[in-house]
Amino acid sequence: MALPTPINDEVTDAVTQANVQVIGSAPAQGLGSVYQVLAQSTSVLFENATAQQQNARTIQDAILGAAASKILSSPKSGKATESILGALASVKHGE
Repeated sequence: MALPTPINDEVTDAVTQANVQVIGSAPAQGLGSVYQVLAQSTSVLFENATAQQQNARTIQDAILGAAASKILSSPKSGKATESILGALASVKHGE
């Protein structure tokens, strides 16, 4: 143990106060880290949900295109198909 001098008490008190401050702020810092992790994981969850919706929409558009193609290529579609295909051709050629 150190010899008693006027400086030793001041140094000991300063070190004790610093240690108490560090120990006292530890729970708040721990909760801050928990909240940051929670916020990031929630944002990743919503990012994945948005990507899933975009991918589902792409698949739906492909299915709709295939269904429309089958309907329009059906031999029973008659004049309606001809008029639709004619309109599509004129739009495609810029007429």
